Amino acid sequence: MSNRIYFALVAVALAGCDREGTDLLPDNSKFPAVVTIGELRLMNFEDYFNFRVSSDPQAWCADNADSNGYQPCYYGQLGMPESGVRGGSSYTFTVPTVVPAEDGSAAEPLESVCVMVDPETVFWNHSVAQLERETKRLYADLFEDDGDLDLFVGMSSYYTGSPGVELGDFQGYYTDSLGRTISIEYGECVQRGQTLGEHHSGRGHLEFCEIDVEGRTGIQFTVVMETFSVPNNDGALGYGALVYAGSCNDIVISPRQELVIPEESMVPTASDEPDYATLSCTKELELAVAGGVEQGFCCVHPGLCNDRVEDDVCDGFTETYDPDGREIGAASENYCKYTTVESLPGGTQYQSILSENGNRVDSGAVSSLLSVSSICCDDYALVTPPSAGEVLTDALEIPPELAGTPEEALPAEYRIPYNKVQDYPRL
Repeated sequence: MSNRIYFALVAVALAGCDREGTDLLPDNSKFPAVVTIGELRLMNFEDYFNFRVSSDPQAWCADNADSNGYQPCYYGQLGMPESGVRGGSSYTFTVPTVVPAEDGSAAEPLESVCVMVDPETVFWNHSVAQLERETKRLYADLFEDDGDLDLFVGMSSYYTGSPGVELGDFQGYYTDSLGRTISIEYGECVQRGQTLGEHHSGRGHLEFCEIDVEGRTGIQFTVVMETFSVPNNDGALGYGALVYAGSCNDIVISPRQELVIPEESMVPTASDEPDYATLSCTKELELAVAGGVEQGFCCVHPGLCNDRVEDDVCDGFTETYDPDGREIGAASENYCKYTTVESLPGGTQYQSILSENGNRVDSGAVSSLLSVSSICCDDYALVTPPSAGEVLTDALEIPPELAGTPEEALPAEYRIPYNKVQDYPRL
């Protein structure tokens, strides 16, 4: 009897394996699963700066191609590949002879490049512990709007993929004297975590690696961005990609990695020549995550965060921002009015790079990039976000005893612009 039951269960299990589960996902057949971008040119510092201060980064990449038609960066969207097919996107870049020196007066050989890709949207871990809940991340990330791309880089001569058909890899094989087939890995993109060694960043996170190109002038490399997962909400995986002529440390600094390639979450567009537009409120969401204020952001914009949370998840938020009434609307209004985040991607180190390259960039654009703004948006906020004038106030007049003090040494209330959120904790 037991054998009959066993075989019956096996038969039922096998009969239930004829489904791939694709009927549970949105239809993404109009989005290509394999995309060959072509050649991208390298971004120098001036390119990257102009890219970051642009009000429309997707359009900036398309409008700043060189005489060969090579863009400095690329935004696109991918669909989920069929079962058994490696899907994703790929492009090539060629190591140039020289790049402008930092002082803009000479040229110097290129020693390294930083290859990077940022899939939509953002991701963070949250705490389920009950102790000291007010100091932990309680709001969970919304998984349905996140995608994941894995980054690989190697010399094009070792690449095994078929452009526009299927992605490949950088593995070679040879037969030794004993007749055994030995594989050789020619990929050069090594991403290292703090303690886990080689790894991929995971969904919604920037992936990047530094490639040594010293003495490799004229060599062409292929970059592979393999699809690991596609967002379940719309079936279109948005991403941004570029190659920076220099060290990754120049522009990639934790915890503001989400701002290195901004606004990669885009309205699904399947046109042959898409005019990509950033998804509503995702720019503000990126700013919130980069600034470490995603929990307060979620209390104001619950529609952009996971709804599987405890009923009291925002109790600490209302107590902080509306201590008298403890009402979510009033707390949200105060939060939006006084909470600002810099749009600068690299913190103080990036600012030092700006000062070193000040002769190569526009001073007005520097002020634009260093400005701060409210992280609240119109479409998903519980209250109407304030204007920039309401967020920031004029600095107080500097008293005589502080006259001559360097600006960075002045108390916050004497600097311009002055942000009154200094009195609030970061939530």
